[in-house]
Amino acid sequence: MGYPFHPFKSVKLHLKADNRIMMFLSSASEAPLVSIVREGKQVDGPIHQHLEGQLIYPQLGVLILELDNKVIRLAPDRAAWIPSNVLHSVILNQTYRYHSVYVDPAFFHGPSAQILQVRPLFRELILDAESWFRDPDRRAADRDRAKILMDEMQHAVHLNRAVEIPRRTPPKSNLPRYRSEPRRQTFLDNLVTGRRCQ
Repeated sequence: MGYPFHPFKSVKLHLKADNRIMMFLSSASEAPLVSIVREGKQVDGPIHQHLEGQLIYPQLGVLILELDNKVIRLAPDRAAWIPSNVLHSVILNQTYRYHSVYVDPAFFHGPSAQILQVRPLFRELILDAESWFRDPDRRAADRDRAKILMDEMQHAVHLNRAVEIPRRTPPKSNLPRYRSEPRRQTFLDNLVTGRRCQ
């Protein structure tokens, strides 16, 4: 999948989708964003980060996003904004189609990771972004569309639907202490062997 010009100033952006590795070698350009659409049956992406910000939207399927020590479920009514250099991973275990819009931080630098409600205009802009910045005669119009997309993202309703991943170690078992008392050890032995406890 080739582009008539390279969208970003960063050195390299590696993307793995459907057992293909797409690499975008970068150079200065007029394109403030690029949209990649991925389709498949299953993906378990490693934890990674980008120099660009990323807007991720699952058009088909449910996407599980690990971000900022939280697990987030994204359905087609939600998108996630991931600022540049933020660690994240994506898991999909069913047929999927999702859009990743990579945004040059010089064009838009969102404040923090956010889960966003996707309304009709926001959705259509995300879906259409795949076709932007391919035709040199449309670059000015595509740049205007990109500004509208960023504006829609900024004004989208923020959702707080994340599950915190605990950082503490699990509690220690009380079983060794319980076994140290003879009466309780007899109870455990009887429980394992099926004998009646007295």
